[in-house]
Amino acid sequence: MSLQSFESGMPSNQDMRVARDAVQELSASKHPLQHMTLSNEKTHTLLPQSVVEGVMGMLTCVAEGRPFTVVPTVKELTTQEAADILNVSRPYLVRLLEKGEIPHRKVGARRRVLHSDILAYKQRDDALREKVLEKLARQAQELNMG
Repeated sequence: MSLQSFESGMPSNQDMRVARDAVQELSASKHPLQHMTLSNEKTHTLLPQSVVEGVMGMLTCVAEGRPFTVVPTVKELTTQEAADILNVSRPYLVRLLEKGEIPHRKVGARRRVLHSDILAYKQRDDALREKVLEKLARQAQELNMG
């Protein structure tokens, strides 16, 4: 089986209800969810922890009525696909690539970016943004601004 992307589309109301019930039931336990079993009439297969976390994320998206996409991290993205993930314009992403902030390669005249590199940049950027927000909040409290 080859690695392929999967895009869910908008969940139905019934899917949202089922997912909401599943998330509530699975989250209600005192113990963290470590394993899941996928089964049919003949077989029962234990899923690894990393897949369990992904399934919970997908269930949460469906419960909230949001579509989701599963993308293998080895996938190469176009600059537009990468910009969409970061929620920035394509020209802004190209400037980040040219500054060396995100690794990429050229295929002819086109740039390709690994999905994992985009996620790593997003994680770094989110962490930096969080740090700045915390600093601003501290300063506002020191100045009795709220």
